Amino acid sequence: MEEKPEKKIAHLQLINQSIVKTSSACLTVKGWCVAFVSAFVGWGLHGLSVPSGLLIGLYVVALFLAVDSYILAHEDNYKRFYEEVRKKDESAIDFLLRPNDATFQEEVFAWRQALGNPRNRIFYGLMGGAIVLAVAAAGIPWPSLWSKVFG
Repeated sequence: MEEKPEKKIAHLQLINQSIVKTSSACLTVKGWCVAFVSAFVGWGLHGLSVPSGLLIGLYVVALFLAVDSYILAHEDNYKRFYEEVRKKDESAIDFLLRPNDATFQEEVFAWRQALGNPRNRIFYGLMGGAIVLAVAAAGIPWPSLWSKVFG
């Protein structure tokens, strides 16, 4: 009779917990972004007259995108690590939680891939669009806004 790979199962559960935590962190970042954009839209609809408000809002959404993509890159690393451990022999299980020994360039590449994730592009595109609409709803004419911000 074959023994159950108890060490492997325990290690996979540990990795899965890390995946769940990073996934939860992504959801938290998105929640904070929605809260920020909602506040910004409310502010904009009540007469935001600061032309730089558009840039501030888009900058903050871009920061949320960067943080979310960084967390998503780590989540993807843990998912790949889960598959590596799943294929390991029971005797090779060491219970370490290091998804990879990536170089800095590989980490940056993974982050850049996560930036291009379709879910992120859609979500943060909508958030940026909401901010643009809020500034437009504030009654600032676009040519005037454009010249004040960039001119």
